[in-house]
Amino acid sequence: FGLVLSRKMGDAYRELLDYLKAKDQQGEHKREEAKAKALEELTALKKQTFAHISFYNCINAADTLEDGVDAALTSQKELYDALLGFTGMMAGFSFIGLPLGSQPDTYFQAVAYFLLILGFGGCMVAALMSFIATLFIKGLMQEPWDCVRDCFFRWNPYLYCTNFLAIGGALLLFLC
Repeated sequence: FGLVLSRKMGDAYRELLDYLKAKDQQGEHKREEAKAKALEELTALKKQTFAHISFYNCINAADTLEDGVDAALTSQKELYDALLGFTGMMAGFSFIGLPLGSQPDTYFQAVAYFLLILGFGGCMVAALMSFIATLFIKGLMQEPWDCVRDCFFRWNPYLYCTNFLAIGGALLLFLC
């Protein structure tokens, strides 16, 4: 009786393992389908900004869609964190330089002072937008792919303006 019971338990155990393997393969197949669908959606957008390329590469390199999205959002957050530090520093130093300057005597001094003011404004707005972008991306970190795709890529052109403001503000400050 013990031997028969042992065989039946062994058969039941093997059937359970086979069932779990089949379920795992189905789950793996669904994860691969979700990843392929996400890559197809990104390709269909036909955009070639840094964010789109970053998302595509991170999703393509990751094992699961969730890992790829988290990696892409982390890289975007790090980008805007660094941009916040850079533009904040540039705005801070130009803010110190604004009151220390004397009244412009010549036309060129007036133009340089005006460029300093524009550079300060550009860097300050870029720092504020970088701060908002960082908070926005932190809020998207644990959201599903559909939410990330809809929200991030809807607001990405506005976030992308931060890069141009930072470059423009720094260039204006460099010209001074």
